[in-house]
Amino acid sequence: MKGRRGGRSKQQPDKQRLEEEVQELGERLSGLAEQYEELYRETALRRDAETQARAEADSLQAKSTTIEGEIRELKERYDGSLHTIGELQKRIQMSSEQTEAKDKRITELLADVERLKQALNGLSQLAYSGSAPNKRQAQHIDALQAQVKSLQQQLADAERQHREVVSIYRTHLLSAAQGHMDEDVQAALLQIIRMRQEFVC
Repeated sequence: MKGRRGGRSKQQPDKQRLEEEVQELGERLSGLAEQYEELYRETALRRDAETQARAEADSLQAKSTTIEGEIRELKERYDGSLHTIGELQKRIQMSSEQTEAKDKRITELLADVERLKQALNGLSQLAYSGSAPNKRQAQHIDALQAQVKSLQQQLADAERQHREVVSIYRTHLLSAAQGHMDEDVQAALLQIIRMRQEFVC
C-alpha cells in the first residue's frame, strides 16, 4: 500500500514537468508562428515595393527614351533651320546685288526713253517747220515711236515686278531671319529669289 502511494507521488512531479514543457513548447511555437507571419508580411511588402519600383523604373526609362528622341528630332530640325537660314542669307545677299543691277537697268531704260523722246520731238519739229518729212524721215519717226512705246512698256513691267517682289520679300524676310518659317513660305521665298535672278539675267 505504501509502495503504490510512493509511486503516485513520484509520477505527479514528472507529469507536471512534462505539462510545463509542453506549455513552454506551445508558447515557443506560437511565438515562432507570429514571427513567421510577420516575416511573410514583410517579404510580401518588399516584393510589392520591388515590383512597383521596377514598374516605375521601366516607366521612367520609356519616358527618357521618348524625351531623348524628341530632343534628337528638335536638334535635327534646329540644325536644318540654321542651314536653311544660312542658305537664305547667301541668296539674299546675291539678290541684293542683283537688285542693284536691276535698278541700274531701270535707270538706263529711263535715260533711253528720255533720249528717244527728245529725238522724236526734234523730228516732229522738223516735220512742222514747213517742209514735209520725206519717206525715210517718216519711217524713222515711226520706228522711234515704236521703240519709245516698247521701252515704256518694259519700264512699267520692270517697276511693277520690282514692287511685287519687294512687297512679298519684306513680308517674309523677318520671319526667315528669325527661323520661324514653314515649308510653304520657304518655297515661296526661294521662288521669289529665283524670279528676281531670272528677271535680272
